[in-house]
Amino acid sequence: MDSPTHFSSNPSLTVLIVCATWCGVCRDYKRVIESELKLQPVWVDVDDFEALTDHLSIETFPTIVILNGSDVLFFGSIDAKQGTLSGLISGVSEHSPILEYGELGVVIKEWLIKYRSQ
Repeated sequence: MDSPTHFSSNPSLTVLIVCATWCGVCRDYKRVIESELKLQPVWVDVDDFEALTDHLSIETFPTIVILNGSDVLFFGSIDAKQGTLSGLISGVSEHSPILEYGELGVVIKEWLIKYRSQ
C-alpha cells in the first residue's frame, strides 16, 4: 500500500486503515476512500508493517483505528462502503478515548513518529 500520511482535515485526528495488498476488498476500498474523502489516512499493510500489526490483533479487513493524539477513539472493522468511514469519523471525533486501548494508542503514536522520521 502507500506510505503513511496524516489525516489532514482535522490535525488532531489520525486515521489508520489496516489492509493487505493481496486483499481485493482493501484495493476496492482504497478507491472508494480516495474518491469519497479529501483525507489522507495512514494505510498500514499487514505484510509491510508487521512490527505495528503484531500489536493490533487484526481479525478482518479493513480495520480502522482513529486516534486523537495517542488516544484511541475507535478500533475495529467497518463495512467497506462509501460513506461509512466519513460517518464514523464524524461520530467518534468528539468521543472520549477507549480506555482499554490506551497502550495501543501509545504504540501506534510511537510507530508513526519512528516511521515518519525514516
